[in-house]
Amino acid sequence: MFSLRLRSFRRERHQELLCGKEDNLIAIVSDQTFKVGVPCFDLEDMKGLSDFIEKEYLKPEKGKEVSLSVAGKPIPLSPFVMDFMAKTIRGMLSALKGCDPAGRVEIRIDGEEK
Repeated sequence: MFSLRLRSFRRERHQELLCGKEDNLIAIVSDQTFKVGVPCFDLEDMKGLSDFIEKEYLKPEKGKEVSLSVAGKPIPLSPFVMDFMAKTIRGMLSALKGCDPAGRVEIRIDGEEK
């Protein structure tokens, strides 16, 4: 399973950072600055951290809308799921010859699975 990591670090408790960007690290919350390729937030900057998480991982990209209905019933989707579905489907479509996944994409599945 793929997981993202957010690490807190305090100088008085650790000698060095225990993971880096290659370990799926997305941000650090610390009393010191690190140059490891991910944002570093001060221990008191909870607004900055929450804004970062919301922008990068919870809100779908601007102008991107995904809807799902099953048996005619609309299914609510979180921004994360909308973004995941859109990128996954567009990625698959981009591999098809003569298919330009830009713009509106419609998928419909009818019938029962056997």
